[in-house]
Amino acid sequence: MALNIKSLSRFHETHISANSHICWFKYATNDAKAEVVADGYFNKARTTLQEGDIIEAVVDADGTQAFVVVRVDAVPATGDVETEDLTPAA
Repeated sequence: MALNIKSLSRFHETHISANSHICWFKYATNDAKAEVVADGYFNKARTTLQEGDIIEAVVDADGTQAFVVVRVDAVPATGDVETEDLTPAA
């Protein structure tokens, strides 16, 4: 499947300096963890996300739910939004 942009919700923003901030987002989906943490999954949110943002997500919501943490590593004008899986080991 693909990102459901309506399920991506910003819940916190931390200002680091006048020109720098990090946003935290919540997200829930029926998609598998491997899909959600893959580069390109968040391409539809390109105009919302920036490098350093954190996304906390519930994946496989209709099956064996799991909680994942994803950091946005790069948001290029073209190409895939790059992310990193920061989910703590169980």
